[in-house]
Amino acid sequence: EERPARLVVFTFDDGYLDTFTEARGILEGQGWRATVFCCPGLMAADAPRVEERWGAALMSRSQVLELAAAGWEIGGHTISHPNLPAIPLADKREEVVGGKRMLEDLLGSAVRTFAYPRGLHDAESLGLVAEAGFLCAVGTAKGNRHRPEERFCLRRVFVRPDTQGWRLAHRLGWLYDCHHRLRQALGLESV
Repeated sequence: EERPARLVVFTFDDGYLDTFTEARGILEGQGWRATVFCCPGLMAADAPRVEERWGAALMSRSQVLELAAAGWEIGGHTISHPNLPAIPLADKREEVVGGKRMLEDLLGSAVRTFAYPRGLHDAESLGLVAEAGFLCAVGTAKGNRHRPEERFCLRRVFVRPDTQGWRLAHRLGWLYDCHHRLRQALGLESV
């Protein structure tokens, strides 16, 4: 299958319920799908709502399965959303590798992409993600251009309710990427 020169990939972290109830309808109405990064240890078996992190509801296993059946990609996001750099290597391994295995058991298919919880990572985390067999990973570094050596820490464009029109066009342009790479090089933003 031939791909266009520039792709836009929609991603949602944490598996919040509003991704299922709100974003799904909007995206599918345009014929689009997205990637949702989920923590299998935070999903309830088939509860319609799971109150977690900051009181926001998360999707249930059945809702995640429904998204996957509709063509959405389900990505890894650890088992329980820890701060990876702050935990011992054995715990990091269990969170990354164990989370991937749990999602693959749930989905019955390979989980190929990963998002670092809160965007936080260190060299050990990047190595474990590669070792676990993920093809790529995303953090929270801002940008829209990707280099091959950044495949385990891809950059993202953050879209909020006020990101429309010229703001969105700017965030998709080369100047946005240059601006944030410069800020990161100067230590004003995390990578």
